[in-house]
Amino acid sequence: MSALRTQEEVKVISSNGTERDSKGTRPDLVKEVHLRIPLHIAIPVAALIFVAIVTLLFGLFLLKLPKEHAPAVALALGLNILAATTFAASRKKLSFATAVELCALVVYPVALAVILVNLGAVEPTAETAAPAAAAAAAPASVSLSASNLSFSETELTLPAGEEVTLDFDNQDAAPHNVAIYADDTLDEEFFVGQDVAPGSTAEYAIPALDAGAYYFRCDIHPTMEGRLVVE
Repeated sequence: MSALRTQEEVKVISSNGTERDSKGTRPDLVKEVHLRIPLHIAIPVAALIFVAIVTLLFGLFLLKLPKEHAPAVALALGLNILAATTFAASRKKLSFATAVELCALVVYPVALAVILVNLGAVEPTAETAAPAAAAAAAPASVSLSASNLSFSETELTLPAGEEVTLDFDNQDAAPHNVAIYADDTLDEEFFVGQDVAPGSTAEYAIPALDAGAYYFRCDIHPTMEGRLVVE
């Protein structure tokens, strides 16, 4: 019959040879805290976060592309992802080299688009380039009207070195025109517009002028005058 021992003397030898006390606690692990998240929860959550980040970054990238090219890049990336995942699912085991090749296949449309944009090879199509070119070619315009034998503006500002369209609206009961001179001495003439009948409008094509100050008036009614600033 074995001798009786006190509770403090009772020890249990674990299977790996480490002593445990009678309550089954390893003395060297008393202060350790274990936090475990089940894999069936951790993996899907991590995958969703990764997909959300990648989707956000890719969406921001597509916004920087011309709108006519963004759908093609998105479609190419989607087809590559579908092909890569289909291939991976059909293989029992993938080597590291094969996995790298699949990743390269997936991301190459994005890399190609980045290179083309940085090199300036991606340009607007003719449909979008034509309106832009037309807008750039259209001359600047200013408006001026006449009523009660006076101009609506006594000072006009035009851009220097380019043709300008002057939209003239004669709201008066008498005919008027617009003429441009170097000053009120009328020694140097730059433009003389045709007479505009009462209640009619006209578009004057003002030729390109050098920067400076000019004088404009109605030749029919010389008291209608103003200052023209070209800058």
